[in-house]
Amino acid sequence: MSTYEIITLIISMVAWIASLIIQLFILSKQNTFQRTITELQNSLGARREIASHKLDNLSLMTKWMDEGLDIQSEVLPIETFLKDDHDGYFNDPNPDRSIIVNRMLAWSNSSKRLIVLAQIYDPKTEKSAREWDNQHDRELPEDLPRLLEAFQRVVNDYVWKQIMEYDEFGQRGYPGPPEVEETLASLIPYAGKYIIPVYQKTQVALERVKEFVVIEPLSSIYAL
Repeated sequence: MSTYEIITLIISMVAWIASLIIQLFILSKQNTFQRTITELQNSLGARREIASHKLDNLSLMTKWMDEGLDIQSEVLPIETFLKDDHDGYFNDPNPDRSIIVNRMLAWSNSSKRLIVLAQIYDPKTEKSAREWDNQHDRELPEDLPRLLEAFQRVVNDYVWKQIMEYDEFGQRGYPGPPEVEETLASLIPYAGKYIIPVYQKTQVALERVKEFVVIEPLSSIYAL
């Protein structure tokens, strides 16, 4: 084999090896890119799935709020009756208090899980914030969990007040038992006037949290 042929063979082998190295490099890059795409798709899929789960829970909060308004509407006739002059009992709503109370207790108990979830979902949750004390000069809270707590309390206190005063009126003006008087004294004054404002502000907070759970960073999507 001549020197020329040897040089040609060496050049060909070097070119073949270089071509192989380039192909392997391109293949490696393609595999890395494909893995990145797959991981991104999996992450986006997980984001959609978890965001959907969170949105379902936030929708449960909306339904819970609406149920609170429905319970309030059940005792509105009692409030109207108690404000009348009571010249007769023709307008006595005669409510089934046991049904209302049982429904309200179940509704109040169901708030516990929703409040815990709201603490997880809402980035504005104040871990060590002072509890809103419902005073006239106190602004409503901004974070969703405390708004849910506030709504639960004002509905609860309003319903209890109407039922207990209705029962007390049934005693034809006689003072109620001491525990009844103590309970009435511990309720929020004019709780009914807070129900709609708290409801409206909670709905605004719910919409804010719904937007957040859809766009929140991937590092935090694995919260419950």
